[in-house]
Amino acid sequence: MSSKYVKWFKEIGIEDVPEVGGKNASLGEMYQNLTAEGVRVPDGFAVTASAYKYILDYNDAWRKLHEQLDDLQRNKRHSGICGQAPSDYPEVAEFLVKLGIDSISLNPDSVLKTLQDVVRLEKELGGGDKLLNFVLKPMYVRKLQEWISEKV
Repeated sequence: MSSKYVKWFKEIGIEDVPEVGGKNASLGEMYQNLTAEGVRVPDGFAVTASAYKYILDYNDAWRKLHEQLDDLQRNKRHSGICGQAPSDYPEVAEFLVKLGIDSISLNPDSVLKTLQDVVRLEKELGGGDKLLNFVLKPMYVRKLQEWISEKV
């Protein structure tokens, strides 16, 4: 039985990336398609983005996050985020930029789109010369460099 907060692999596929993330969506695809072919894929479940949002809202964590990041900025300390959310949800990356996060780790397939969004947002906020530091896997740095050289 699924809910808004938990989805079983048999219920999710690639179209569910925004709600369950890329890895869980892929596991759902494998479970549904390979099991039917006789390949043994263990069943499992994904905790949804809605669950995490609910927990943050319920615990007033957004305000607490703002307080912590404001404190870091006042003390000129760097802050970074590593995780799936900025890659899957452009609004999360935008939220983090507005909060003052200066480093975000992204999945390689979302780097170019997120970079474009961040550049646009930073210009809107009036700080267009302060580009986020992206933590990339070395094999994807070349792809980013090629894209930048095309834009310059």
